[in-house]
Amino acid sequence: MDRRSFLKLSGVAASASVVGACSRTSQNVISFVEAPNDGANPVDGDWFATTCRECNAGCGVIVRTVNGRAKKIEGNAIHPISRGKACARSQAAVQTVYHPERLTTPMLKGAGGFESIGWDKAVDVISQRFTEAEGKLFYLNNGANDASSGIVNEIFGKMDGFLNVGNSEPGFESLVAGGAALADSPRLPFPDLDHAQFAILFGADIFESGPSPVFWGGSFGECRRGRASVRGRLVYAGSRLSSTAAVCDLWLPVPPGKLGLLALSVAQVVVDIIISRKLALTIPRNALGRWSEVLKDYDPEKVAAQLEMPAEYIHKLAIPFVDESPSVAIAGADVTGHVNGVAALDAVEFLNMLSYEIGREKLRIHERLTPEPNEGLKRRITQALGVDHEAQGYKRMVELVDGMEQGKYSMGIISHTNPVFDTPAGLKFKDAMSKVGFTVAVANFMDETAAEATLVLPDHHWLEGWSVQNPNFVPGVPVLNLQQPVIRPFVDTRSGSDIILAAAAAAKLKTPAASTEEFVQGKVKQFRAEMLGAPAYLGDEEFFRHLLRNGGWWSSEIENEPTPTPPDSVLWEYRDKLKAPEPEFDGAENPFYLHPFQTVHMGRGQGANNGWLQEAPDPITTLMWQFWVEMNPATAAKLGVVEGDMVKISSAHGSITAPVFPYKGIRPDVVAVPIGYGHTNYGKLATGRGENVMTLLGAKQDTDSGAHAWRAQKVKVEKAQGRMKMLRNAHPEGEYKGEVFQL
Repeated sequence: MDRRSFLKLSGVAASASVVGACSRTSQNVISFVEAPNDGANPVDGDWFATTCRECNAGCGVIVRTVNGRAKKIEGNAIHPISRGKACARSQAAVQTVYHPERLTTPMLKGAGGFESIGWDKAVDVISQRFTEAEGKLFYLNNGANDASSGIVNEIFGKMDGFLNVGNSEPGFESLVAGGAALADSPRLPFPDLDHAQFAILFGADIFESGPSPVFWGGSFGECRRGRASVRGRLVYAGSRLSSTAAVCDLWLPVPPGKLGLLALSVAQVVVDIIISRKLALTIPRNALGRWSEVLKDYDPEKVAAQLEMPAEYIHKLAIPFVDESPSVAIAGADVTGHVNGVAALDAVEFLNMLSYEIGREKLRIHERLTPEPNEGLKRRITQALGVDHEAQGYKRMVELVDGMEQGKYSMGIISHTNPVFDTPAGLKFKDAMSKVGFTVAVANFMDETAAEATLVLPDHHWLEGWSVQNPNFVPGVPVLNLQQPVIRPFVDTRSGSDIILAAAAAAKLKTPAASTEEFVQGKVKQFRAEMLGAPAYLGDEEFFRHLLRNGGWWSSEIENEPTPTPPDSVLWEYRDKLKAPEPEFDGAENPFYLHPFQTVHMGRGQGANNGWLQEAPDPITTLMWQFWVEMNPATAAKLGVVEGDMVKISSAHGSITAPVFPYKGIRPDVVAVPIGYGHTNYGKLATGRGENVMTLLGAKQDTDSGAHAWRAQKVKVEKAQGRMKMLRNAHPEGEYKGEVFQL
């Protein structure tokens, strides 16, 4: 037997062993690049387009498979969000799909713990519970607008007592509210960094967290090197020098909760420059006068002491913001993480409006090259997929917890989110969940939330299953992402949404489709007439296959030239929003501000059980397989601790113990702790590795949006017993500080 015949036979045998464990596999796996016709090719393999689901950014990816196994994940070059790039978490998904700790069978909790049951029994149990619940149930996912949420919403959405909830990223509601400040509908702000010559990042860790780190990474590259004669300049303002801040030209260590004050102070100088130079003639002069009157209280000389910086630094931000236009201001977690987050976001968006008017007059602004906006279509797709902006985030989570405490729900479905682990201690989600009669966890792995559920359903990994997604992308731009199975299921899993459909049908409930694949095809057919730019001459089946090859649908890219017409006059009444409320803190009597942050690799903790991600060095500290707390060297000296010494961090809600990492890029009154560590039930690589910073957090909310104020916490820090050797890839200050290894 020759090598090629052996490979063919091996591939068939391997496929047969997997297919035999599944009652149904997809028939419509469409390769991005056509497969070779002469049999197995272990060198080139096949490439399939799909959507990454490691977070909710909605990046399009292509997956290389060899003999039916996923080998490599890269960005989809034609996708408007990923633009050919993929982050570390996406590329590490090939380790997750073949993880030895994946759930393999449905499990029902009894008196003695979980016991394995068959899929038929799982459907019967859920069906019976659907009947008994009579619509008094909730569905909780990670905030995604996707097929699962759409299916559940179509089955139960019109029933009294049903609640659809998204456990979204911290601060999501504030971002939406701030983005709506200059618009008529809720939206995430997406300033045009691609074409900017000067940018101020107000606590925006765009490479680590937020709507789309991959998209922002591409925008940063365009800003820096995308134009032959222009190198965009960036300034970062925030209390910690993050991975994003480290690539900026200047870092301003602004006190926590004061970024809105800084934005208004910069705006005060910008407005004065506009008036004195007679710029931006599209802005009515009476509006400028009203703004100037309101902003006089934020003169740099008046607020410099509160911002703990010389007034000249504020002028050094404002002057290039005008002279080097187009300029942008980008707000992030150091804004949304406080009780005054929306007010600060309004100030940042006001700066962007001023910049737009200045740039338009100079004819130097550009509309970002993106798919064509269609606000109406985007809204309808969002409604069709279940979880709208109002259902996502902490405010709705509070409503859910209150309802569970009051016994409003007899059943709950929790899909691919871990609120027992990643919500603040002050929310008390675990206690509330225990008061629900029957809970179903749809997951790939046993985690803290699945362990508390009554029934656990092992779902397909996103490389194995069908879905459709409407990501939170550029305001008004509809993107319909398709997720297709690029490999056959690795273990005996089922699509969680398929099980819900089957159980609902058995309970005599009206269902939107017989399977998730059929639901996805139905949504494509529903919106096909509005998908401009897609080939209209194809039949429905061929049209669907065409979209699968691309990874979804988005309209053709456009680039509009600026027009001389002024924006909506409502902007000229913006003065009422120009305010900077004082921040409030839980545990205000404590000496240190707590700064929880997401790392590039861990997210909210989903990546903690992946060896590739644990092995990857943190870009700032270069630590691996490690949990830590960052503090300024001056603070460490006062506490009498050095690198590796243990400290205890405590609040009214709990305490954690962690080794110290002295770091010059942090304010002396701030301690920073990464989130995503400290699992108690998430496999051998994650369990017991560090501690969970969420146990320190109270339940303070943004005054306007209701978002969780996850950085509005102050803590005590004291030296503890013991020390730990810090595992680093290199010295964070460079090789000149570390040991020189010679052969």
